[in-house]
Amino acid sequence: MYELERPVWAQVDLDQLAENMRAIQRAVPGKRIMSVVKGDAYGHGMIPVARTFKSCGIRDFAVALLGEAVELREKDPESTIMVLGYSDPRGARIAISEGITSTVFDYSVAEEFSKEACRLGKEAKIAIVLDSGMGRIGYVPSPKTLEEIQAIAKLPGLRLEEFFSHFATADARDPREAKRQLARYEAFRQELAEVGVHFKHYHMANSAAILNHTGSLMDTVRPGIIQYGYYPRAKEPSKSIKVSPVLTWKTKLIQVKEVAQGTPIGYSQTWRAPRTSLIGTIPLGYADGLTRALSNKGRVLIRGAAAPIRGLVCMDQCMVDLTQIPKARVGDEVTVLGTDGGAVYDADDMAKDLSTISYEVLCDISRRVPRKYIHGKKEGQ
Repeated sequence: MYELERPVWAQVDLDQLAENMRAIQRAVPGKRIMSVVKGDAYGHGMIPVARTFKSCGIRDFAVALLGEAVELREKDPESTIMVLGYSDPRGARIAISEGITSTVFDYSVAEEFSKEACRLGKEAKIAIVLDSGMGRIGYVPSPKTLEEIQAIAKLPGLRLEEFFSHFATADARDPREAKRQLARYEAFRQELAEVGVHFKHYHMANSAAILNHTGSLMDTVRPGIIQYGYYPRAKEPSKSIKVSPVLTWKTKLIQVKEVAQGTPIGYSQTWRAPRTSLIGTIPLGYADGLTRALSNKGRVLIRGAAAPIRGLVCMDQCMVDLTQIPKARVGDEVTVLGTDGGAVYDADDMAKDLSTISYEVLCDISRRVPRKYIHGKKEGQ
């Protein structure tokens, strides 16, 4: 349907995605890999991505929301699915019925899951998160926390599955804070063991930790951005794990016209042609994820060259400067993210223009941009 409306698409190379996962598997032999597919697999499409990873032998997935977990469970009745974020007790019945692991960091929430599990005659799979220095969700290590987790462990109907934490600075060049976080986690894990509280799995390592802190690799690791071909430190490939981007964002020129010197372009007329210029229009804008913050600073690739964005990015369209690409024509393919000949403008490059990170760029590509999946050189949606 979208192809009838406008030529805009994001192409996802499932073969490269699988190769990325195999590279991770080779780097962490014997470890349980919990693939992070939250945020619609960082904008790549959760279901096709999870299916591809399953073909590589992955059987454990992490999401952020119960809704994501249920969506994945509908297509995958067997794999372990864990909600990394807040688990509202109002969703306890669904989570328990679907065998989804819920994260808990409050006794009253654990108690609600326990009551619902008893009502259903099933076990509730529980993960407990420790705030070892992220300052986000989770228990802070303390005697009170130790007592509360002991109390949770005694509640009927609960199965303690995962005890995890999250690094705040695993991608930093100075490793000291990450080492302090790991030490806090390990110390509290030992305290739990001493009072007889044990979990099935333990983990802290995200993508950056897998690359930079091999001492943090417990029985489970949680790769995120590296699965999709990007490194936590932008433009700094790892010697141990070689991955490549799998998503290319494309469109086509829908109009090309010459404008006179001084001609204003776009809303608020924020850019005027400094000379006779060739201006092209592409049929996507900030509603698609090409954020307005790229106005007059971002670029796209056409015929192997960079075409700067001119004027304010509109909701559904955007103008680019083709003056240095005089052979550009209506219907020419435009690379919004990816490579064109020897030219590159990927999520790291766009992130640099936006003073953000590749994660946000990828997640911002909206669902109204259709994903086309390439596998064995065959295309599907």
